[in-house]
Amino acid sequence: MNTERSVRERRVLLLLAGMWLLSAFDLGFTLVARALGMLVELNPIAAWLMGGHGDLAVIAYKLILMSIGTGILWAVRHRQRAESAAWLMLMVYVVLSVRWYAYYHSETPPDPPVDVPKSTVSFRASAATTLGARPPGDRTRTAGARFGSVDVETR
Repeated sequence: MNTERSVRERRVLLLLAGMWLLSAFDLGFTLVARALGMLVELNPIAAWLMGGHGDLAVIAYKLILMSIGTGILWAVRHRQRAESAAWLMLMVYVVLSVRWYAYYHSETPPDPPVDVPKSTVSFRASAATTLGARPPGDRTRTAGARFGSVDVETR
């Protein structure tokens, strides 16, 4: 029984390490997307931190949340439920990483047409633009992308 417990503890430790690694990539991708103007943060706390307090506040927020979450899982690491929760969270981070890859892969800015100034090209990744919905009076032509769209203003 004690051997099984130590094996479970090692697995939980590896799962937690994987979560920290993927969480760091998530944070990096978030900060880069924000710097490029390609991010609409849906988490209200993170959006508030990004809007008024900058990158260091977002980094601290992420580190605090990861520390609390992994601390709880580490404290109960000998239980089967803790290992199951660690597997579930790692899978969530894997899916999130795949989404980030797809987002960056599909949001690579194409070269704008020669007659369109670069300042009129914008990137939107909201569900509304993906589905083709536009606000009233919006006069843009949309070239579809996989997880977003490229809007070019026409005058």
